[in-house]
Amino acid sequence: VAEALARGYGDTSEARRGLHAYESRLLIPRFLNQVVATDVTVTREEMEAYYEAQKEAFHRPPRIQLRQITVPSEEEAKRVAALLRQGADLAWLARRHSTDSFKDAGGDRGWVTPGPSGDPLEEGLLEAQPGEVLGPVERGDGFIVVQVGAREEQGIYSLDEIGGNVRQTLQEQKTQQALHHFIQTLRGRSEIVLHEDVLARMRI
Repeated sequence: VAEALARGYGDTSEARRGLHAYESRLLIPRFLNQVVATDVTVTREEMEAYYEAQKEAFHRPPRIQLRQITVPSEEEAKRVAALLRQGADLAWLARRHSTDSFKDAGGDRGWVTPGPSGDPLEEGLLEAQPGEVLGPVERGDGFIVVQVGAREEQGIYSLDEIGGNVRQTLQEQKTQQALHHFIQTLRGRSEIVLHEDVLARMRI
């Protein structure tokens, strides 16, 4: 740091802008927490009301009994998927064609619990019904096709289980409301002047 400053790197427009941006990242959250949102509180009653209103969004992921076939090429995977959708037996196909570790078990992966990971296959399994075939999907050096054997719903999370998430959501909503009100107050007592000529010369 001393050498950089001695060479004048601290006294450049880039350094000043970077320092200002860093100060802002430290200052703004602290100001919001200690000034703007200092009175933001979330009661148990508000949490319960929010939970009841949004209850259907708090379903546990289902348990899925999953069967899988892995083959080397996408073309072969599409052919396998088509056969399964026509009613072919996955266990028979897996033992004859699959290249993964589930081959000897007839493609049986057991019970899995998919989650909202952003992975297309995982997302598809969240809504998939027994008998449904998904894929092919590229995995490693092969392509997989999966079939849902069975599905078990796991009910809804209780408020005690997800209370932290509910509280955080409500706190964020209330903080945004407080921030909006605070900004309107600042604008109301400020004189805002827009210099069109300066703006036109700016390079962003």
